[in-house]
Amino acid sequence: MIKQVSDSMARYIRKTLNLSERREAYLRYGFQVIIGLLIEIIAILGSAYFLGIFWPVMIALITFLILRPYAGGVHLPRYSLCLIVSLIVFLAIGLISIYITLATPSLIIWLIIITTFSLFMVNKYAPADTEVHPIKEPDRRQKLKNVSFKILTIWFVIASLVTIYFDQYSHLVLASSLGIIAEILVLHPFFYYLVDNYLPEHD
Repeated sequence: MIKQVSDSMARYIRKTLNLSERREAYLRYGFQVIIGLLIEIIAILGSAYFLGIFWPVMIALITFLILRPYAGGVHLPRYSLCLIVSLIVFLAIGLISIYITLATPSLIIWLIIITTFSLFMVNKYAPADTEVHPIKEPDRRQKLKNVSFKILTIWFVIASLVTIYFDQYSHLVLASSLGIIAEILVLHPFFYYLVDNYLPEHD
């Protein structure tokens, strides 16, 4: 359904603005990404609301989505599979952040570990591109890597300050850190190997 809607929208805009087929292809892909992402966000947040974990899931999702465009990561070949995995991951993050409580010193240590690990992974693997949309230009790759470093640094500062001065929100800090982990792990070649070798490409 997403593909059909995207095709129709791209075709209409192409005819209206007299665009080339290449421009239409870009529009089609953009619409597929936007519509698919909106459906995922609604499904995840809707499920989180009914489970009573809306805010931890919201924070984890925002953290993930801020870093994702710059650090990159593996893409699942099927939208339905992407939706299912996203639901499982982010709802699990929400539940973990509600039922696991870390004292302030422990949470600070956790943040240091996560940030150090994330900076290492970004330095080694980011931006992790795909065969469909490779990032080959060295300057662009370095720029995306640098932005990822900045995002992680700013995140660490904010998360640490919230942990120290607003400990009542420590569960949200934990959720945010798990959102970082969710993004950082999919940079690793192991997940590309799993997708390429064990997941079918079509619904």
